[in-house]
Amino acid sequence: MYAPARSSMDWTVLNVDGSPYSECRGVEGSGPTMAGLLVTGFEPVLLPRESEDGLSRLTPHNLISAWFWVYGADGQERPVPYTILEQAWFEEEDQYHDDVLVRFDSNGDGVLDENELKIDSEEKETLIGDRLASLGLENPRIQAETRAYTISHDVTKGEWATKDCQACHAEDSRVAAAMTLSGRTPGGVVPTFVGNSETSMSGKMLVDNEGNLVYQPSISNENLYVLGHSSVDFIDTFGALLFLGTVLGVVVHGGLRYFSARRIAKQEPELHEVYMYTVYDRLWHWLQTAVILILLFTGLIIHKPEIFGIFSFPFVVPVHN
Repeated sequence: MYAPARSSMDWTVLNVDGSPYSECRGVEGSGPTMAGLLVTGFEPVLLPRESEDGLSRLTPHNLISAWFWVYGADGQERPVPYTILEQAWFEEEDQYHDDVLVRFDSNGDGVLDENELKIDSEEKETLIGDRLASLGLENPRIQAETRAYTISHDVTKGEWATKDCQACHAEDSRVAAAMTLSGRTPGGVVPTFVGNSETSMSGKMLVDNEGNLVYQPSISNENLYVLGHSSVDFIDTFGALLFLGTVLGVVVHGGLRYFSARRIAKQEPELHEVYMYTVYDRLWHWLQTAVILILLFTGLIIHKPEIFGIFSFPFVVPVHN
C-alpha cells in the first residue's frame, strides 16, 4: 500500500492537547503533521476472509490496536469516559497535574515527550489508576484490543498483480509475514483480537527484542498449506524413503532382468529377439515413465523451492500441472 495507515492508538495517556498517543505505519520520521514525514508505504497482512460466494480467500488487511482504561467488575467493564480521563491527567487545560509530571517527566524539563508519555512501569500505572479511582471509578485497569480492517480498494489484478511466485511460495512467505502492531505495550497488556464472522485471525501476539508488539500469522492454525513454505516433517521423511525405495526397487529389478538376459544368451546362443509388445505398448510404457519422473522432479521443486532455486518456479508449476 503506497500510503500511510493507522497502526495503534494509546488512550491510556493524553497529549497536552488532549489527544491520545497514536502511531502510523508506512511513514518515517515524526511530527505533529504529515508534512514533515516520508511516506514509504507498507505491506498489509494476509488473512483468510470468507467472501460472498462462501469461499475463503487470502485478503489484505490492516491491523489497528488500541489501549484504553476500563472500570467495573470483570466481565461487566466499561471504557472510562473521556471527560473523566481528562480530569485524571490535567489540572486545567493544557496543564498536567503536578504528580503526573513528577512521575512521567524523567528529564525534568517540564514537558512530556513521546518517550516519557507512556505507561511503562507499575508506578505510572498505579498513579493514573489511583487518580481514576479517586474520581469514583471502580477497579480501573488497562485493556487492549486489535481489530482487522479489510483493504478493499486499490487491490490490483491482472498485469499489475505480483508475478513473483517466491513472494508466497518460499521459506519467507508473505502469507506468514509478521506485522508490527505498536512500538509500545502500555501496562504490559497484550491485546486480544476482536474479530468478525468473515475474517480469521488465529496467529500469535509477540513482543520482539526491541519491545515492539508484533502479530505473527499462523498458517497451520488457519488450516492453510502453502507450497514451498509449509511442510510436515514426518510426511517429508516418509515421502523421501518411499521415493528412494521405489528407485532402489527399479534398479534391482532392471539389474536382475539385465543379468538374467545375459545369462540366458550365453546358454542358448541360437535364440532370436522377438518383440513381445507392440510399438504402441512400448511407447505408452516409456511415455508414462517419463511423465512420472517429470512429476516427481517438478513436485520436489514446488515443495522445496529454496533447495532447487536454480529452476524457475513459475515455469515448473504449469509443467507439473
